Amino acid sequence: MNVIELGFRKFHNLPEEQSDLSLLLREGYNKNSAYLWSYPSGSVITYSKDLEANINANPYEMFDLEGKYDREYILRREDFKPYHNPRFRYEVLTKEDENDLNDFLSKCSNEDKDYGQVSIDDPIIVGVYDQERLVAAASIWFLENDLADIGLIVDPDYRSLGLGKSVSSFLIEQLPDEKVPVYRSDIENHGSTRIAESLGFTLFGRIYRVSECRV
Repeated sequence: MNVIELGFRKFHNLPEEQSDLSLLLREGYNKNSAYLWSYPSGSVITYSKDLEANINANPYEMFDLEGKYDREYILRREDFKPYHNPRFRYEVLTKEDENDLNDFLSKCSNEDKDYGQVSIDDPIIVGVYDQERLVAAASIWFLENDLADIGLIVDPDYRSLGLGKSVSSFLIEQLPDEKVPVYRSDIENHGSTRIAESLGFTLFGRIYRVSECRV
């Protein structure tokens, strides 16, 4: 697998021949929303419908980008460093565990739920139990043919116990060998960054937020 191509595979309907910079309209974006996704194979600017008519030959001139960036990591299996906290029990969750998941999510903030994006209907979802209490969950979304995007949430009462790292590790162990784990870390979420790096993930892409749009 040529991992340098991974960054563009999640962007649908791009031209077959890539230039150094590509543009992609994202229908779900809010007014004036735009991001620069920077990968080894090139860059993509994703932008909202409200900006469509103003895209010009040099879109870099349209935007001021924040100096900080979200991070997107990939995991090569030979670099994987598994981790488990033996105090807890790890399970693959099914529909029969939906009540456990709902009880767990009720203890988490809306921000945590929006960021984690964990659902019982995801293709693979796993959980960590403290006796009979679900205290962490992680799941994946499949992107294109080979990418597996990881989301996770940890009970606020169980932070700083390595559960984000261990539930992600257990989830990765459930993935088919041909799937490439992808992990995103928010600009300000230093703990999330540490999870990715400690499991052996490699920084692959940088996602810059637009601080100002000059159109």
